[in-house]
Amino acid sequence: MARILLASDLHYPTDGGLAWTLAEVLRHVDADALVLGGDFVDYGNENNIDKLLTIIRRTYKGPILAVWGNHEHYLSQIRIRKGWTSLDQLERLRQALTRYGASTLDTDGPMNVNGISLVGVVGWYDYSFGPPQYLEEDYDRCNPFGYSIETLRHCAKDPQYLGCPPSWWNDCLYVKLPMHHKDYARLNAEKLENQLRTAEPPVIVVLHHVPRKDLIKYTGNPQEDFDYAYAGSPTLKEVINHHSDKVAVITYGHLHNESVNRVVMIDGIPYINTYPKYDRNPGFTLITIEKERTNITMIQH
Repeated sequence: MARILLASDLHYPTDGGLAWTLAEVLRHVDADALVLGGDFVDYGNENNIDKLLTIIRRTYKGPILAVWGNHEHYLSQIRIRKGWTSLDQLERLRQALTRYGASTLDTDGPMNVNGISLVGVVGWYDYSFGPPQYLEEDYDRCNPFGYSIETLRHCAKDPQYLGCPPSWWNDCLYVKLPMHHKDYARLNAEKLENQLRTAEPPVIVVLHHVPRKDLIKYTGNPQEDFDYAYAGSPTLKEVINHHSDKVAVITYGHLHNESVNRVVMIDGIPYINTYPKYDRNPGFTLITIEKERTNITMIQH
């Protein structure tokens, strides 16, 4: 039997109380592994990793596994000016995690915990979940109104500047990849494919971004739904479907409360939004797998 506790989108230190709550939950839950499903820190830097893992390690000494979120890709203006890419930063963050005995599934998956294989990647996005009436250039600019990236930088400093658009645009300002977002999404799908090919069943798939469009709670308003272009990629679903006979559970984050439901069963496999503040069913997600039986419990906080 394996008991895996999952939490995505802790956003430390912006939502700092969640980290302390998680540490307290781990004091009372006998978890074989803790899995952090991305966006566990805001504006990723090593200091935030150190502080978060120090809090968790106060009560939990077992394995910690993680996948990256888009926020771990966020670079400070200083690092941007120095020419860093987000991949340079992820390597620094990975090194910080290892100091606390933690591993990243993005680089080390698949990993085995009591006979359960865990695989995972950040996932990323290819714009295909956004409203189709917008152009790819709109998504590249992170707004459908024609604002340039330079204007958005002014908006970040002064939200009243020139009537700034809604804040869909942080990824455009703070993520710096050495490739286009679509290529990065494909790269992550290839990583997931390689992990699933070698993983022994049963498998828990851990993603930050969303693998299926039908998991998203759309409003029907194209402007409001614009940011779902950055929610995920159907290529992740295709990869998972190739190995569905191995997969017991699929988890994701990123959407916060914007999933159609906390747990959705598709073709007999549960897809779980592991955001701990999910409004209709809050709590940290505990997955228990014993033989061919899977139980999902929300540990209230």
